[in-house]
Amino acid sequence: MSALIDLAGQRFTRLVVLDHAGIKQPRGRCAKWRCLCDCGKEKTVASDHLKKGLIRSCGCIKVELIVSTFTKHGLAGSPEYSAWLSLINRCTNPNHKSFAGYGGRGISVCDSWMNSVEAFLKDMGRRPSPQHSIDRKNNDGNYEPGNCRWAIQSEQNRNKRCTRLNVDIVRKIRALAKDSHRLCEIARMLNVPYTSVKNVVLGYIWKGV
Repeated sequence: MSALIDLAGQRFTRLVVLDHAGIKQPRGRCAKWRCLCDCGKEKTVASDHLKKGLIRSCGCIKVELIVSTFTKHGLAGSPEYSAWLSLINRCTNPNHKSFAGYGGRGISVCDSWMNSVEAFLKDMGRRPSPQHSIDRKNNDGNYEPGNCRWAIQSEQNRNKRCTRLNVDIVRKIRALAKDSHRLCEIARMLNVPYTSVKNVVLGYIWKGV
């Protein structure tokens, strides 16, 4: 293995390297670095991604580009635009508070919606009322035409299927709780009953995990 080149203190677009964060696995040849983004969030990045400019921020640049690209269509600030931007953030931004329950478990946004708020609006239409929000018919499916609808909360609740606890879910619950997420939010993100989340966090069940 070649000698480690210290990147601490160096800037790569919006990221300033803080310190060494270990070796990237499974290759075991690429160092990882803990970085601070100009927006204030931290992100661990492999050295080759920094040097090649593959990662330039914590993810905020991508969101800003999407916003700046589509505000020209006059939809910025509308409920439909907010819903569209929110579902993209949940699925693509690891720093989003709900990422674990969406992008973190493989939920994605179809290409047409990812690249165009107008395509999203054409497929979904205007929000019927302030009580409606985007709901996926198949909770394990992606955000795409045919799997999404505008629905009120009671309709969404009937569509939800509670996830049974397992080792992976329990670890996610504890990780989210440690990251200061509220119990009700964790239950919604992971589709787990609130009581189960509470009992895991308080150590009443799954103590050995």
